[in-house]
Amino acid sequence: MSIFGQVGLYAQAYDPTIVLGTSYSRKATPVRQRITEALLSYSHQKDAQGGWTSAQLSFRATEDEANDWFEYGLNRHVEICNSAHIPIFAGFVNIVTVSRGTLTSVRGPVTDIMNRASVTYTPILSTATAPPIYGVQRPTTIADDDDSREKYGTWEKVLQGGRVLPTGATQYRDSELARLAWPRTSQQISLEAQEVNVVSLEILGYYARLGGWIYQDLTAGTRQADTRMQDIFADEPDSLFDTTGVDIAANATLVSRWEDTASTAMDAIQAVLKYSDAANQTWYVGVKDITPYYWPEPTEPLYQHRIVGPEITIEEYLTESNIYPWDLESGEWMFLTGLLVGRQPETSIYQDPRFQFIEQVRYTAPWGLEVNGERVTSMGQAISEKGMF
Repeated sequence: MSIFGQVGLYAQAYDPTIVLGTSYSRKATPVRQRITEALLSYSHQKDAQGGWTSAQLSFRATEDEANDWFEYGLNRHVEICNSAHIPIFAGFVNIVTVSRGTLTSVRGPVTDIMNRASVTYTPILSTATAPPIYGVQRPTTIADDDDSREKYGTWEKVLQGGRVLPTGATQYRDSELARLAWPRTSQQISLEAQEVNVVSLEILGYYARLGGWIYQDLTAGTRQADTRMQDIFADEPDSLFDTTGVDIAANATLVSRWEDTASTAMDAIQAVLKYSDAANQTWYVGVKDITPYYWPEPTEPLYQHRIVGPEITIEEYLTESNIYPWDLESGEWMFLTGLLVGRQPETSIYQDPRFQFIEQVRYTAPWGLEVNGERVTSMGQAISEKGMF
């Protein structure tokens, strides 16, 4: 039985279909291969700022399956679900590693791809004088590799060309585009033989795709912070994100609209996060699967953790029903029972050291859990089968 079989989790991979500028169907075609049954290891990380951030898994494969993952696995959508068929993590494959005895083969990362490019440069207008006559810094037009974009989604970069003739800037753009539009492949040989046909995947949450395109807004005036967040996510070139706004909380703070630099959408997100609201709350942004969220730090606890007793448990704060470690989410408050026993509760959650804000959750199958955050610097616990539930 695999480690997922022990706790009722399962994994499913899909080949996406991307129609440029129109749609990004991440679950277009299920991959008919064993992952859950052949799983060797799994872990994921969730952050209050960023959401479902990253995951790693490895599994045994047949020769044909290993070849298929090595050739076609990058950018596949991978979804991990609990026994109730609810996703606990989802993202895209950033790196594929296949071990075949003494040979380890690696493809990726997807995030290093550049399939849309332009160059910012200062043109040399005349070389007839010494020194040459220079113009005003400007960008080249944008060039695309549409075949790469349809396979891996849009990954845009603005290159710095320095002082060059205009033809030099476009040549630099086109040569770098040709070099970086497709993922890297590397091989390593080790005399210490590993298992044959083990596939390892590094999976990134879709928040990472905010680094994949340049965001501009050439409109004067201001925008509410919540609307600005919706603008940024809706600007994604391949229409990936769910932009219905159901997880975008209202924030009437005004921010400047104008953005004409070569900044990524991630940079634009970080600029909005510098603003708070009328109540001076801390705001968080991230993506769970493809649904963005933008909300203030909560003021009530969702979880509690019993740090002493015959069972190590995490529970819902109000109902005391058990929470499995793989279901725990970041960005919530947790109350630590058994700490400072007998102390009367404070009127403010911020004044009571028994409350911990969960900045980060790291789960390792089947029962490993580490929670990091404020109030308590680190709470790490390798939860054994007999110690929990």
